[in-house]
Amino acid sequence: MGSHEATEHMTEPPDEWWAESYSKGNVCVNFHDIYGKIEAIPATWVEDNIFELDATPLLVNGVSIEDVVEVEWKRGEATPYFVRVKEKSPYRTVRVELRPSEANNPRLREFVRRYCPNHRIEGGILAFSVFKDAAEVTAWLFDDFGLWGETTDAAEMGRDPK
Repeated sequence: MGSHEATEHMTEPPDEWWAESYSKGNVCVNFHDIYGKIEAIPATWVEDNIFELDATPLLVNGVSIEDVVEVEWKRGEATPYFVRVKEKSPYRTVRVELRPSEANNPRLREFVRRYCPNHRIEGGILAFSVFKDAAEVTAWLFDDFGLWGETTDAAEMGRDPK
């Protein structure tokens, strides 16, 4: 691992990161999701160990698109891991659990496409980012479609559990 072999956690990108992630345009940050699994969220490298998130997290609490986060690299891994939020963006993430009939509802998909441009629908989960106050969009979504969801940014924003 080049000059970084002596440390277990690094705050500078290792040689492997440059070759495996940065040069290939496949930059992500690993987060522990609500189930303790790893969710890799696309990000832009800012400098040193600082990244800006480029996508809405699906199952991660405490972060949103365009948040600036601090990371660290684990020995032998090219993808860095989230440490903390350095700067909060004006976006908030909302997560909704969908029944199969809801996930395939064309009216719901059109609503989400139109009003929630930064969204993901996977495995019965809809996650979307809204600017600052999510109340208006979530009220439409919940009232019009009878869905229930939660703002995920209220979660503790610190080091991921290891």
